[in-house]
Amino acid sequence: MKTKSFVSILIFILLFLGKTAVFATNEPTVRTILFSGKVSDVNSNELLGGVSIKLSNGERVMYSDLNGNFFINLKLKDGETFTIEFSQVGYKTKTISSTDLSSSLGQFDVNLDEE
Repeated sequence: MKTKSFVSILIFILLFLGKTAVFATNEPTVRTILFSGKVSDVNSNELLGGVSIKLSNGERVMYSDLNGNFFINLKLKDGETFTIEFSQVGYKTKTISSTDLSSSLGQFDVNLDEE
């Protein structure tokens, strides 16, 4: 009787661990990326405050501060792509995609053209 119970428990543990391992390998890795930079006029190099910054997933809209600075925290799954759209009245909208950015992300500057 003890042997039968022991075998049943052992089979249960093996099945549980096997399923856990399978589920763990299917979970995509989520990473957090910080983007920061400055937005300026391409001709005058004047820093632009109040520029609308929208993520492609529509999840968040933020604005550059009075000195043109912006900070974006993104949580991305492996292989997920995205775009960031910069717009302000009187300027052409500029869209940057994740494929345009280097793998070592950090500070990048955005220059907007007047319409």
